[in-house]
Amino acid sequence: TQSTGPSYIAPTSCQLLVRLVEGRDLIKADIKSSDPYCEIIFNEVFIKSSKCSNTVNPKWNEEYSLKSSNPPSYLIIVCKDYDTLGQDDPLGCGVLPLFDLIEGVEKDWYFKLQGVKKGFLRIGLTAINFGYPRSIYSAYSPLTLQLGYYPNIPHRGPIPQWYYVKHGVLK
Repeated sequence: TQSTGPSYIAPTSCQLLVRLVEGRDLIKADIKSSDPYCEIIFNEVFIKSSKCSNTVNPKWNEEYSLKSSNPPSYLIIVCKDYDTLGQDDPLGCGVLPLFDLIEGVEKDWYFKLQGVKKGFLRIGLTAINFGYPRSIYSAYSPLTLQLGYYPNIPHRGPIPQWYYVKHGVLK
Protein backbone atom coordinates (compact mmCIF):
# COMPACT_ATOMS: atom_id res chain seq x y z
CA THR A 1 0.00 0.00 0.00
CA GLN A 2 1.09 3.53 -0.75
CA SER A 3 1.16 6.22 1.94
CA THR A 4 -1.11 9.19 1.35
CA GLY A 5 1.13 11.52 3.39
CA PRO A 6 0.51 13.34 6.62
CA SER A 7 -2.96 14.23 7.83
CA TYR A 8 -4.27 17.77 7.91
CA ILE A 9 -5.09 19.12 11.38
CA ALA A 10 -8.37 21.06 11.46
CA PRO A 11 -9.12 22.29 14.99
CA THR A 12 -12.29 24.04 16.10
CA SER A 13 -10.36 27.28 16.75
CA CYS A 14 -7.62 28.56 14.44
CA GLN A 15 -4.83 31.11 14.73
CA LEU A 16 -2.91 32.50 11.77
CA LEU A 17 0.10 34.82 11.90
CA VAL A 18 0.12 37.20 8.94
CA ARG A 19 3.18 39.24 8.02
CA LEU A 20 2.27 41.89 5.44
CA VAL A 21 5.66 42.78 3.96
CA GLU A 22 5.41 44.91 0.83
CA GLY A 23 3.81 45.70 -2.50
CA ARG A 24 5.62 46.09 -5.81
CA ASP A 25 4.71 47.92 -9.00
CA LEU A 26 1.12 48.70 -7.94
CA ILE A 27 -1.05 50.66 -10.35
CA LYS A 28 -1.27 54.44 -10.01
CA ALA A 29 -4.82 55.10 -8.91
CA ASP A 30 -4.21 58.83 -8.40
CA ILE A 31 -2.53 61.22 -10.85
CA LYS A 32 1.06 60.55 -9.79
CA SER A 33 0.93 57.60 -7.41
CA SER A 34 -1.26 55.68 -4.95
CA ASP A 35 -1.87 55.60 -1.20
CA PRO A 36 -2.14 51.83 -0.74
CA TYR A 37 -3.46 49.84 2.19
CA CYS A 38 -4.72 46.28 2.50
CA GLU A 39 -7.84 44.66 3.88
CA ILE A 40 -7.21 41.14 5.15
CA ILE A 41 -10.11 38.72 5.66
CA PHE A 42 -9.66 35.46 7.57
CA ASN A 43 -13.06 33.74 7.89
CA GLU A 44 -15.06 36.17 10.07
CA VAL A 45 -12.00 38.32 11.00
CA PHE A 46 -11.37 41.60 9.15
CA ILE A 47 -8.13 43.61 9.52
CA LYS A 48 -7.10 46.84 7.82
CA SER A 49 -3.40 47.67 7.40
CA SER A 50 -1.85 51.09 7.71
CA LYS A 51 -1.78 53.38 4.66
CA CYS A 52 1.48 54.08 2.81
CA SER A 53 1.34 57.53 1.21
CA ASN A 54 2.37 58.41 -2.35
CA THR A 55 3.97 55.16 -3.45
CA VAL A 56 3.46 52.25 -5.82
CA ASN A 57 6.05 50.20 -3.89
CA PRO A 58 4.74 50.25 -0.29
CA LYS A 59 6.61 48.67 2.61
CA TRP A 60 4.30 47.76 5.47
CA ASN A 61 6.30 45.25 7.53
CA GLU A 62 3.26 44.72 9.75
CA GLU A 63 2.32 41.57 11.65
CA TYR A 64 -1.12 40.40 12.71
CA SER A 65 -2.31 37.48 14.79
CA LEU A 66 -5.73 36.44 13.50
CA LYS A 67 -8.01 34.06 15.38
CA SER A 68 -11.09 32.37 13.99
CA SER A 69 -13.63 29.99 15.45
CA ASN A 70 -13.97 28.13 12.13
CA PRO A 71 -11.41 25.99 10.30
CA PRO A 72 -9.83 28.14 7.55
CA SER A 73 -9.86 27.63 3.80
CA TYR A 74 -8.54 30.85 2.29
CA LEU A 75 -7.10 34.22 3.23
CA ILE A 76 -8.49 37.11 1.20
CA ILE A 77 -6.36 40.21 0.65
CA VAL A 78 -7.78 43.29 -1.05
CA CYS A 79 -5.36 46.12 -1.85
CA LYS A 80 -6.92 49.59 -2.16
CA ASP A 81 -5.90 53.18 -2.77
CA TYR A 82 -7.01 55.53 0.01
CA ASP A 83 -9.02 58.53 -1.19
CA THR A 84 -10.01 61.43 1.05
CA LEU A 85 -13.18 62.03 -0.95
CA GLY A 86 -15.33 59.30 -2.42
CA GLN A 87 -14.73 55.56 -2.46
CA ASP A 88 -11.26 54.04 -2.27
CA ASP A 89 -9.98 52.66 -5.58
CA PRO A 90 -9.20 48.92 -5.95
CA LEU A 91 -5.54 48.07 -6.60
CA GLY A 92 -6.13 44.33 -6.91
CA CYS A 93 -6.80 41.34 -4.72
CA GLY A 94 -5.66 37.84 -3.94
CA VAL A 95 -7.16 34.72 -2.41
CA LEU A 96 -4.50 32.53 -0.82
CA PRO A 97 -5.31 28.88 -0.02
CA LEU A 98 -4.40 27.85 3.53
CA PHE A 99 -4.87 24.09 3.21
CA ASP A 100 -1.21 23.42 2.41
CA LEU A 101 0.33 25.33 5.33
CA ILE A 102 2.56 23.45 7.74
CA GLU A 103 1.90 24.19 11.39
CA GLY A 104 4.54 26.57 12.79
CA VAL A 105 6.40 27.08 9.47
CA GLU A 106 6.06 30.43 7.67
CA LYS A 107 5.15 30.29 3.99
CA ASP A 108 6.44 33.36 2.14
CA TRP A 109 4.04 34.31 -0.68
CA TYR A 110 4.89 36.70 -3.52
CA PHE A 111 1.86 36.87 -5.80
CA LYS A 112 0.40 38.94 -8.61
CA LEU A 113 -2.70 40.90 -7.71
CA GLN A 114 -5.84 39.81 -9.56
CA GLY A 115 -8.26 42.17 -11.30
CA VAL A 116 -5.57 44.68 -12.36
CA LYS A 117 -2.92 44.82 -15.10
CA LYS A 118 0.06 44.84 -12.73
CA GLY A 119 1.09 44.74 -9.10
CA PHE A 120 2.44 42.21 -6.61
CA LEU A 121 2.17 41.67 -2.86
CA ARG A 122 4.50 39.82 -0.52
CA ILE A 123 3.05 38.24 2.59
CA GLY A 124 4.16 35.62 5.09
CA LEU A 125 1.67 33.16 6.63
CA THR A 126 2.20 30.88 9.63
CA ALA A 127 -0.47 28.43 10.83
CA ILE A 128 -0.28 28.25 14.64
CA ASN A 129 -2.68 25.46 15.57
CA PHE A 130 -3.81 24.02 12.24
CA GLY A 131 -2.26 22.71 9.03
CA TYR A 132 0.00 19.78 8.34
CA PRO A 133 2.11 18.64 11.30
CA ARG A 134 5.56 20.19 11.67
CA SER A 135 7.15 16.73 11.22
CA ILE A 136 6.55 17.13 7.45
CA TYR A 137 9.06 19.99 7.47
CA SER A 138 11.95 17.62 8.08
CA ALA A 139 10.69 15.22 5.39
CA TYR A 140 11.03 17.72 2.52
CA SER A 141 13.71 20.24 1.57
CA PRO A 142 13.13 23.93 2.46
CA LEU A 143 13.12 24.81 -1.26
CA THR A 144 10.37 22.27 -1.95
CA LEU A 145 8.32 23.70 0.91
CA GLN A 146 8.92 27.29 -0.23
CA LEU A 147 7.67 26.42 -3.71
CA GLY A 148 4.55 24.93 -2.16
CA TYR A 149 4.97 21.44 -3.58
CA TYR A 150 4.39 18.61 -1.14
CA PRO A 151 4.43 15.08 -2.60
CA ASN A 152 1.55 12.85 -1.46
CA ILE A 153 -0.49 15.81 -0.23
CA PRO A 154 -3.67 16.39 -2.22
CA HIS A 155 -4.00 19.83 -3.79
CA ARG A 156 -7.41 21.32 -4.37
CA GLY A 157 -6.56 23.06 -7.62
CA PRO A 158 -7.24 26.67 -8.59
CA ILE A 159 -9.61 28.77 -6.52
CA PRO A 160 -13.04 28.80 -8.18
CA GLN A 161 -14.53 32.13 -9.30
CA TRP A 162 -17.65 31.62 -7.13
CA TYR A 163 -15.41 31.91 -4.03
CA TYR A 164 -14.26 35.38 -5.14
CA VAL A 165 -17.90 36.42 -5.70
CA LYS A 166 -19.10 34.96 -2.40
CA HIS A 167 -16.55 37.01 -0.45
CA GLY A 168 -17.08 40.28 -2.36
CA VAL A 169 -13.75 40.24 -4.19
CA LEU A 170 -15.52 40.05 -7.58
CA LYS A 171 -19.05 41.03 -8.55
